[in-house]
Amino acid sequence: MLPLEEPIREKVFRHPSAGGKEFYPMAFLGDAILEVFLRKRLLKLYPQDLKKSTRERAVLASTRTLAYIARSLHLDRHLIHRTEELSDYLMASLLEAYIAGVFMQYGQEKVEEFLEDILWSRRDFFLEKFDDFVGKLKSEVEDYHFQVVREGKKYRVSLLVDGKVVYTVRDRSKREAIYRLAKLYFTGEDVIRYEESDSDNGN
Repeated sequence: MLPLEEPIREKVFRHPSAGGKEFYPMAFLGDAILEVFLRKRLLKLYPQDLKKSTRERAVLASTRTLAYIARSLHLDRHLIHRTEELSDYLMASLLEAYIAGVFMQYGQEKVEEFLEDILWSRRDFFLEKFDDFVGKLKSEVEDYHFQVVREGKKYRVSLLVDGKVVYTVRDRSKREAIYRLAKLYFTGEDVIRYEESDSDNGN
């Protein structure tokens, strides 16, 4: 982890719940930096195969991959917040904000070295660990859709194939629920996030 000086550090590590106004704008910038980095690398690797580039980009830039990296870097230890949980979405946004901070303090060359180290050099690992099951569902299953119902602080999301409910899960994030359903469909394995260790009584 590269050290950040003020005021960049404040922009990166103060969440809106603790009065931070720059956290998500920084994440927006970091997302753009990451997108350009991945597209450059993937187009060089697969100059004639845009479908493969797109599939790999979806995995490497996914919420799960970015949240995994953020936690491995222990970025959460520096985050000033008043939220009840550090969801995958929040952690992925934190990494994106940090990427923007590295760019602002150290410049383009250094941020690319950083992304090379934390992401691209471990590309095979992430592609194996976080397969793009949602993309696979879109490309291989013709008649499917997701049914979403809000239940308190969670969503009840069902996967329907040919008009029939195949699986149903509850999650605080619709995106995470959809990922879980897609993985269930292809592997029969669910991914229970650490935030869901509490009892699920429909709230």
